[in-house]
Amino acid sequence: MRVLEIDRRAHGTPDAFTEPPPGARAAIPKLDKAMQKRDSLIQKQTELMFEAQRLRDGLPAAREHDRVQAAEAAELGEPCPPSTEEAPTAEAAKKSRLAIALVDKINQAQGDVTRLITRDREKFTRELHERTAQHAAEYELAISRIEQARARLAEDVIIGAWLENHPNSVPQPNVMQIPQPEELEDQPPRMWPHVLADLRRDAGALPRRGPLVVSDKNIERHRAFVAQEGGHNRWFKGGTEVYWDVHDTIARIEAGITETT
Repeated sequence: MRVLEIDRRAHGTPDAFTEPPPGARAAIPKLDKAMQKRDSLIQKQTELMFEAQRLRDGLPAAREHDRVQAAEAAELGEPCPPSTEEAPTAEAAKKSRLAIALVDKINQAQGDVTRLITRDREKFTRELHERTAQHAAEYELAISRIEQARARLAEDVIIGAWLENHPNSVPQPNVMQIPQPEELEDQPPRMWPHVLADLRRDAGALPRRGPLVVSDKNIERHRAFVAQEGGHNRWFKGGTEVYWDVHDTIARIEAGITETT
């Protein structure tokens, strides 16, 4: 065992441990369960250290109290009174020892987490692969819904301007401009098609920025959307002929809206 490792244990400092990124524990329940044991040990160690420090913080006052009491007893020729410093000093030392000793249990729990990941890495990766494909499809769907919702809103703005000015003919409101934030207000406004293109590029690239190989086919299985059919909403899922027919129809409708706005 290296000196550095001995020093860490002597101070109750756990071994270095790479914390899971945000969301990993929710995505991998087995990981969360293993981490909960480790977290409870760290919490207990922290509570013990905090309590020991609280006791130590009160020692100067107790020490001063003992000095005053001892001085008065000495002046009167009486026996030295019991110390009020000894008990909290001993209690603080006990709690510190307990806290430091917990480091071995914490290291063991962290080792269990690491062994779990090493053992089940392939299984977790397969599950995460499916989850990533699903979330990528949901992101794409959310962008499409934003696009459709904005088109409806832009149409309302244009209709409102027409109603306000009818029968006079006036230029339509520019519904394609996106205002810049205050810190960029001196720059020309961006256009909605450019912002939409940014979102779609991000949706296409984001799933592939990590080591997982998520293909379009994987994502396609999770693509779904709601469309009107026969006056009723119907849920369509990707990969079928109906899906592409409805997809193309919506695309043509959206293109027509864009052209008129």
